[in-house]
Amino acid sequence: MRPVDGMRVDVLEYCRVLASQLRLAGLPESRVRVVVQDVLAHVEATGEDPVEAFGQPTDYAAQWARPPGVLRVLGLMVATAVAFPGFWLVLTAFTSPVPWGGAVRVTPFLVSAVAGAAVVGGVYPWTVGLWLERRAGRRVGRGRSPLDAVVAVLTWAVLIVLTLVVVQRVLGPDGDGRTLFSVPRRVLLAVGHGGMALSFVLPSPGVQTMPRSPADHRSWWARVRSLLAGTGNRRRF
Repeated sequence: MRPVDGMRVDVLEYCRVLASQLRLAGLPESRVRVVVQDVLAHVEATGEDPVEAFGQPTDYAAQWARPPGVLRVLGLMVATAVAFPGFWLVLTAFTSPVPWGGAVRVTPFLVSAVAGAAVVGGVYPWTVGLWLERRAGRRVGRGRSPLDAVVAVLTWAVLIVLTLVVVQRVLGPDGDGRTLFSVPRRVLLAVGHGGMALSFVLPSPGVQTMPRSPADHRSWWARVRSLLAGTGNRRRF
């Protein structure tokens, strides 16, 4: 699919979408950097439109890595569902009024929140979210359809409502504020922080960022200091 007549595709937008497609397919970040660098170098040298030169990002990415298969998608769905509730666990651990060395009460409300975060955070990205991301990779230069946002919002709403209904049916009403069981605060913090850390390393459909330049060998801490100093935006990557 070519861009709309008379419209030139921004090469950085193209490369962000391309990088996202490559990551979802499981291509190592080092290879993602090289592929994106080649596209940038070609467009800079020739001035050619990236869609005219390479095709849509989804099609070009398929030349480097196969699209994610069912087993990979299911594995990522489970991993994301485990990682996503980490924020709620950490928040609960810090805000619980019990003594610091005590045990945190697990109520039906907390179970509902964690279950909802797990289902929405794990199921949505790797079903509708993945479909929308693949769709975006075939529409660079044509813009996202307003229908995409409607589908996303409706899916989130349906998943949240269904999860809460099922959890409440299983646990019963939580108006009495009863305690289902208790968990030591340090255990809740450890599990929550582990989930949050895992969520940072897992790929996620819809997260479109440029990879670093293959020539950028700076350490993670050096890049952070560069950004804090306001110099990170002077580099191409």
